[in-house]
Amino acid sequence: GVNGKLEMDLKKVIYGRDYVIGGIRGSAVVTDTRFALDSLEGKFKNNPFKVNAGLTFTARQPQPYALTGNANVSNLDIGEILRAASPNENPALETKVTVAAKLNGNGPTLPGLVENIYGQFDITGSRGVLRALGRKGQTVGALSTIVGLIGAARGSDTTVAAAELAAELNEMRFDKFTMHVDRGADLNLKLTSLEFISASTRVTGTGGITSQPKVPIENQPLRVQMKIAGKQHMATVLNKAGLLDGKQDDQGYYTMNTSFELGGTPAKPDSRDLWRIIGEATARALLR
Repeated sequence: GVNGKLEMDLKKVIYGRDYVIGGIRGSAVVTDTRFALDSLEGKFKNNPFKVNAGLTFTARQPQPYALTGNANVSNLDIGEILRAASPNENPALETKVTVAAKLNGNGPTLPGLVENIYGQFDITGSRGVLRALGRKGQTVGALSTIVGLIGAARGSDTTVAAAELAAELNEMRFDKFTMHVDRGADLNLKLTSLEFISASTRVTGTGGITSQPKVPIENQPLRVQMKIAGKQHMATVLNKAGLLDGKQDDQGYYTMNTSFELGGTPAKPDSRDLWRIIGEATARALLR
């Protein structure tokens, strides 16, 4: 029964202990059946955001609330989010991202609508560090040392290169990160494109994250098929490790001869499939 126009200008909103939203400005038009958010912008923990959306209410529908809209968030700190999920470990990914989203959704209530939002998300990240492909802690150092010593003793470039590769992937620095994600009506996340790129290394992938009720996205099951490609030093290391197929991708990087699956969760990724492939290449070299 409410009709009219709402204008908002809030200096600061504190949500819980850790979340501060500031500089909130926006306007909306309200009718019996529609809530049109012409604009809403502000800063979430000093990260700018902007939302335009339309919310309709059709009383006789099983899910009377329906949403369409766009949202943009800048400088979202992924490392901070993952560090909160696993405070005793270095985050699997450190970068600050900008998210551009096209949103849709239906729900029986307003909270139910928020849970059922789906759409398309384009994510662009700044320079950062990828740790998802490395082995944790001392394992990488031990692998690098043991394989390197055996390779040096036998004069094997392959085993020495495998040790170098382990060191490179423990903390892979990149210049840019991009990802396109579709969230369907089943609420699963489909990663249709994923790329980490630097002057010497390019990592690409496709896959998804399976939605689980009441579980934060950083702790939901992850399955991504990935491939590593290299130029310059990384191409040399991959080639000596026996992992290249001799082909170049569309940006001139020499591609790995097989893909691998990254499992686990976004907060705790599991790269054992990659290290199985590297281990098998090293074993073949040692047998020779």
